[in-house]
Amino acid sequence: MVAAIRRCAAVTLLTVAVLVAQAVVARRRHANRGTPAPYLDLVVRPGAERQYTSDAPAAMPVRACRLAALGDSGMSGVGADDVDGILAVQVARRLAEQLSRPVHVVGYARAGARTRDVLQDQVPLVSRADCVLLMVGTNDVVGRTSLRRLHRDTRELSSALDASAVPVVMSSHPEVRAMLPLPRPLRDVIALHSRVVEAVRRAALSAAQPRQLVWIDVRRQPGRLFLTRDDTLSADRFHPSSAGYALIADSLAPALARPWRTHRHQDGTRGGR
Repeated sequence: MVAAIRRCAAVTLLTVAVLVAQAVVARRRHANRGTPAPYLDLVVRPGAERQYTSDAPAAMPVRACRLAALGDSGMSGVGADDVDGILAVQVARRLAEQLSRPVHVVGYARAGARTRDVLQDQVPLVSRADCVLLMVGTNDVVGRTSLRRLHRDTRELSSALDASAVPVVMSSHPEVRAMLPLPRPLRDVIALHSRVVEAVRRAALSAAQPRQLVWIDVRRQPGRLFLTRDDTLSADRFHPSSAGYALIADSLAPALARPWRTHRHQDGTRGGR
C-alpha cells in the first residue's frame, strides 16, 4: 500500500512538473509584444469593400458612429492577413452596413493585455466614443491571473465602461482548445481553466450589474467552428486568422447595432467618453 501511494505521488509530481514546463515554454514561445495604442484610426464607409478613409469624421455629411476597440491581441489584429482582416475593422464594416453610416474605429488594444491592463492603460485613452468593443481574457487564462483578482478587475472594468453611458459589447475569449501550439495535456488543463475563468468573469459582471454592457459568448458559436475548420487559425496556429475573425465579427456586430439604432435620435447630443 505504501509503495502504491508513493508511486501515485511520484506520477502526480511528474505530471505537475510536465505541465509547469509546458506552460513556461508556451508562454515564452507565444508571448505577445505590446503595440502602441492607439494604432488603428480609420473610417469605414458603407458600400463597396475597403471603403476606408482617414478624412476627418467632422467633415462627413453624416456623422460617423465612433467605435472604440479595447482588449488584447485578438482585438489588436495579431493573425490577420491585413487591415481588412482585423477584428475591429471587420466589426466596423458590418456596423457601417447595418447602420448605413460611416463608422470611425479607433483601436486601443495591445497584444498581451490582461483585464487589469485594459482598465488601467486603455480605458483612460478612450475619447468621445458612441460604442465600445472589448475582447480580453486569453492572457488571464494562459497567465493564470488569480481568480480573486480577475473578479475584482472585471467588476471594476465593467463599472468604468458603464460610466461612459454608451453601449459596450464584451466578447468572451476565443476557443482555447483550438490553440494547437499548446501541447497536451497542457492544452486540456488550460481549456478547463478557461471555463472557470469565464464563470468568474460572468459572476463579476452579474455583481457589477452594468446597464450598457452586453456579453457575447463566442466560444460556443462560432467557437466550435475553430475546432473543425483549418482556415480559422493564422499561420502561428495560436491566433485567429482573418477568416476566424470574420466569424467572430458576425457574432459581435449585431449586438452593437441594436442599441445604437435605439438611441440614434440623440445623434446630435451623444458624446460618450
